[in-house]
Amino acid sequence: MRALITGIAGFAGSHLADHLLEEGGTEVHGIVSPSRPTPNIAHCCDRLVLHSADLMDAAAVRAAVQASEPDCVYHLAARAAVGQSWRDPEGTLVTNAVMQLNLLRTIAEVRPECRVLVVGSADEYGRVPAEELPVSEHTPLR
Repeated sequence: MRALITGIAGFAGSHLADHLLEEGGTEVHGIVSPSRPTPNIAHCCDRLVLHSADLMDAAAVRAAVQASEPDCVYHLAARAAVGQSWRDPEGTLVTNAVMQLNLLRTIAEVRPECRVLVVGSADEYGRVPAEELPVSEHTPLR
């Protein structure tokens, strides 16, 4: 099996890469931003295949997907800094939506049999009363 992780150099992406590599049996590919450092994956870069691409660039996303030929994609890349998202909510929403659109459109056209997991955050649930914790898939969005 071949997995492609967007946001592989981030906190969650690097841990997912470690997990998949430890399990064995999965060739792990990752998309890394051309302008960001990758210290979180420095310890395992020799066991990964990395593709440099800005997910805002549809052609670069297509090239990375074509090169990696994934069976599954874990979409973890996003503008995720909370402070920045509050200062620029529109920019955050547009950026994250366009990155996801570029990825999903490419997968549909190039690798339609590929499974995709899009990861979000607990912020999707808004303020959850203490009596409703922990959140689950049944927790209402607020």
